[in-house]
Amino acid sequence: MTALLMLLACPHGGPGGPASPEELLARASTPAPEGAVVSRFDMNVSTPTTRGPASGTLLVDPPDRFYLEVRPPVGGPALVAACDGTVVSAWIAGQQKFFSHPAAEEGLRGLTRGAIGLEAIVSLLTGRVPPLGAPQSLLSGPATIDAEWAGPNGTRLKVGIDPAKGRLVRMVGLDGTGALAVQAALLPGPVYPLAMNVEIPRLQTTVEIEFGPWKVADVPDARYKLTAPAGVQVLDLSTLGASSGSDPVVPEVPSGLEVTSP
Repeated sequence: MTALLMLLACPHGGPGGPASPEELLARASTPAPEGAVVSRFDMNVSTPTTRGPASGTLLVDPPDRFYLEVRPPVGGPALVAACDGTVVSAWIAGQQKFFSHPAAEEGLRGLTRGAIGLEAIVSLLTGRVPPLGAPQSLLSGPATIDAEWAGPNGTRLKVGIDPAKGRLVRMVGLDGTGALAVQAALLPGPVYPLAMNVEIPRLQTTVEIEFGPWKVADVPDARYKLTAPAGVQVLDLSTLGASSGSDPVVPEVPSGLEVTSP
């Protein structure tokens, strides 16, 4: 993943005449093709208590549906998350905990300290700039076109766009205090991302993902709905990673990874 970050740090020249920042933003904001797509991926996960490789499957059906399944090298799924456009849920098998929220936008903003909602997350997964309208700031940087939007309760969302490809290469969400809530670096492919690094400080989690080929998928609506298994603890998704004290409770996912010493 070091190569990914080096690529993102280097300026890229585009063919033909230079496009304006407004044109590049419009190009990068173009919605993904209609219909569900699927990719299998390899990943490395790092938390204060676990680290190691995993693999999984990602289904995305823009603008507001997704299904994510993460598996350790041995055993069944350790983490399953899904959103049907309304309800968002996540099942952490190793902890026997099922997190859910009846309003996906509210639940996901709670998880990201208000910085990023449902459409922004789906846009990130497909390598697009979220459809947020005209930004408060749009500048040409040395390597990227940089846009910034003001969100609810003082939150801010920043993106970086590759001027040659007209594609999203960075997304940063700040909470109402200006602290980092989530950040991602992307290596764009012809249509969908080739790789992605994601950091979620609230969960003290960093994830490095390399995607396989993206394919059109025929997915039943039921795939985007999760049901809590019998006998598990059911919790509000917006409480994931939160605690009554100053330190977050970090979910130990996926199970089966190497346990590190404190």
